[in-house]
Amino acid sequence: MKTTKHLFYGEINIFFAQKLKDFHDEFVETMLLCGVDKPGKSLEEIKMTKNPNFNMSYFKKLIGGILKFSPAIEISCEQEGHLLAECSFFRLNDRKQLDGIFLLQNIYHWDQSDLFCAQIWKLKATDISQINNFWRT
Repeated sequence: MKTTKHLFYGEINIFFAQKLKDFHDEFVETMLLCGVDKPGKSLEEIKMTKNPNFNMSYFKKLIGGILKFSPAIEISCEQEGHLLAECSFFRLNDRKQLDGIFLLQNIYHWDQSDLFCAQIWKLKATDISQINNFWRT
């Protein structure tokens, strides 16, 4: 499946920030993982805070799926040639533990630093076309 891409740039980043907040309000069920590190670090190398409602096997399968498969949708926000944020949406189903759409959200220049924050969120029951339509409007 080909990845659908949406790009926000220039002064529109304030619009993007509000759009991302609205997306979380409407679609996000829970945060699964969160970690801060230097840009370019692999998800496997970032020390992550884990949601205690899920086990290590679940997280290994989740990260493995994100690293193995291409996202269905990619969204990026840039300003003056600098990447500020990117969101990648993955439809994962291992027929055991994982079944749903997951968001990998990277926020750059975290807390005005040279670090980035990687977050993985589990979405409420939805489908890729609903997510794509949300970001189109």
